[in-house]
Amino acid sequence: MQLLSPAALLDAADRYRFFLEVLERVRQRYGFRVIGYVLMPEHFHLLVNEPESGDPSRVMFALKQTVAKRMIEQGVTTEHFWQRRFYNFNVMTARKKIEKLRYMHWNPVVRGLVTAPEDWPWSSCRYYLLREPGIVKIEFDPVTVNSGLGAKVK
Repeated sequence: MQLLSPAALLDAADRYRFFLEVLERVRQRYGFRVIGYVLMPEHFHLLVNEPESGDPSRVMFALKQTVAKRMIEQGVTTEHFWQRRFYNFNVMTARKKIEKLRYMHWNPVVRGLVTAPEDWPWSSCRYYLLREPGIVKIEFDPVTVNSGLGAKVK
């Protein structure tokens, strides 16, 4: 069994990929739009709208439970590693969406994982800046965002 600190639980390409595959399945199942995401070694950021079925708590439970089960099955951990709660922030304007996306996309740079947001492969930034589709369908028009996502938030 491979015991890792919670800080490293997601820090492997196959785990990041699995997380994104689960996110896409959960997105389809509950009918919500993913506007942006960033996966970090020990946490994740999601910007989504309200689901058509269920509520945000049910969506987060389904996502986190599925990923946790896989981690346990693979012997990565036997311990509880997700926080019980999540931070819910209502975003009402396009300007605020862009602000939140910038913050999320710059997170790997601030942490010293990459030198530019588009260099982090586990993020929706590559969709917005490079028009590169990924595992998770992004449903926020990149033309609306323009090129402003590359600018660092102060």
